[in-house]
Parts: sequence; C-alpha cells; structure tokens
Amino acid sequence: MLTGSWELVSCVYETGDRRSHPYGERPRGVLVYAADGGMSVTIAHERRAPIGDADFRGGDDAAKARALDSFAGYGGTWRLVGDVVEHRIHCCSFPDWRGLTQRRHVTLRDDLLELRTDPVRVEGEIQVATLVWRRMQRPS
Repeated sequence: MLTGSWELVSCVYETGDRRSHPYGERPRGVLVYAADGGMSVTIAHERRAPIGDADFRGGDDAAKARALDSFAGYGGTWRLVGDVVEHRIHCCSFPDWRGLTQRRHVTLRDDLLELRTDPVRVEGEIQVATLVWRRMQRPS
C-alpha cells in the first residue's frame, strides 16, 4: 500500500553505464500519497545553499537560479495501475510539467518504496531515475 508519507533515501540517474546523484549522496525529500488521491513530492540537494536573504521573495537572480537547480517539487493526484503509479501534475517547480502525467514503476518491499521513471531527457541525455523512499514513522 502506497498511502502515507515517505522520506527520500536515494536518487540515482542512469544513462548507459553512467550513474549520477543529482541531489547528492544523501538527498532530502518527502513524498505523500493521500487516501483521497492527492499527492505531493519535494526533493532537495543534501547541501542546498541558502539564498542569503530573509525576504521570502528576495535574493539575487543567481542565488535564485541555484536554489531552483537544487530543488524539485510537484503536487497533484495519483492512481495505481498495476505496478505503475501515475502522478497527474497540477503544480510544479518545473512549469512545463503542469498538466502532464508522470509514470513511476513501483517496487515495494516492507518499508522501502522504489520508484523508477520512464526514460526522460535530462541535460540533453536520455536517463532513468530511480528513487528509493522509506516509510516515515510517527515521531515519538
């Protein structure tokens, strides 16, 4: 069962025999699948640099660009079709995905959830991303 909250363990992009960690070796992230069909996901680089301005909309353009490059997030709805979860994107840090459906191939083992993308173009190359999530526990 996918419903619940998940904490990101790893994010690996693969193309051919090359592997990369675009959000670092220990990325941060949260994935939520709600029982009513809503979902959201956020992913941040492990060493995401601050913008350096207390104003929420502040900072220079270069700092804002670095912040965007080190973060991804979207929200929308989800449904499970066999071993594929479909994310229908309503809003996204990458505006071009708005209105699209992203497919993730699901492998669930105990409290670990592996989501693998269909091949996607990233920085000019066709890659497959594999993200591993651990089910979050209630704080004690």
